[in-house]
Amino acid sequence: MDMTWQKSVRIRKSRDFRLVQSYGSKLRSRDFLFLFLPFYRVPNADNCPRIGLVVSKKVGNAVCRNRVKRRLREACRKNQSHLQRSFQVVIIAFASASIKTISDERI
Repeated sequence: MDMTWQKSVRIRKSRDFRLVQSYGSKLRSRDFLFLFLPFYRVPNADNCPRIGLVVSKKVGNAVCRNRVKRRLREACRKNQSHLQRSFQVVIIAFASASIKTISDERI
């Protein structure tokens, strides 16, 4: 079983991120903001789930940001079968996400 995160399931272009952020529905947790956009609202979209990650410099230095991104990618990979096929998802990490991942490693 191939566990790589292929380019077809990633949101990579800034216009795609802006589209989901502008027209998507929002769900906020303590550490993350999830933005969902159904495919019927996107012109010329394929019917496969796409995921984009946003981790700003507010989260921490490059080591912390990359750690948060690696953990998010792994969680998305493991739960890819649970994603509905008709959504584009953008996950925005807040600064508290880095504190959570650092404290989880120490336990």
